[in-house]
Amino acid sequence: IRKFHRKICEWSKTVMKHLLIILSFLLLSSPVIGQSERPETIIIPVGTMGKISDSQKQIIQNTLGQELTKYFRLVPQDKFEEAQEKAFEELEFEECTEDQCIMMIQEILQVENVFSLQIVEEKGDTQLSLTWVGLDEKKIATDYCKGCGTFELNTKIAILVNNLVNQIKSIKGLPTESSVTESKKEVVEESEKSLSSEKNWYANSEKKRVRFDSSLVGNH
Repeated sequence: IRKFHRKICEWSKTVMKHLLIILSFLLLSSPVIGQSERPETIIIPVGTMGKISDSQKQIIQNTLGQELTKYFRLVPQDKFEEAQEKAFEELEFEECTEDQCIMMIQEILQVENVFSLQIVEEKGDTQLSLTWVGLDEKKIATDYCKGCGTFELNTKIAILVNNLVNQIKSIKGLPTESSVTESKKEVVEESEKSLSSEKNWYANSEKKRVRFDSSLVGNH
């Protein structure tokens, strides 16, 4: 009985620990916790000039999307492409400037926010320019990188997104960096409390087992 009880307790402890680790990982990896009403945004495909490979361009596009999901809900790419085609059809050739097309796409999709990233490379030096377009304003954040590879560029993009978002906090429903950090901190604290409770449960269970075993010995 004692061996069986010990195995049950050890198994329960292991299962609880693994569940808490998995839960913490899933919640911490979530872009923003409790922000189901985040504003929507459109992401224009990354524009490049210079020696930027297609694979590098796609990695950078993925990073940009990942960083923006911390603050926005992203419009699916297929919806963006449909709206883009419709904008091309409705606008005359002379009217089809970049700004006019973006405004038309915003109107078609009924989305206020648009982000676009342009990367210009020349002789190993790279300029990154991230642009946000709202309904009646436009902001740009730029950075430079000398001899940077994909990893360094990804880091620069994360910084650019954070800097630009800090400039447009007036957007309704836009979470701040501190709220994202605070939410993740709460998850960690809650997980630690749960793990502590599980340890207390295990300790009490062990005490009960010892008492139970002692009573069996006394009866013999």
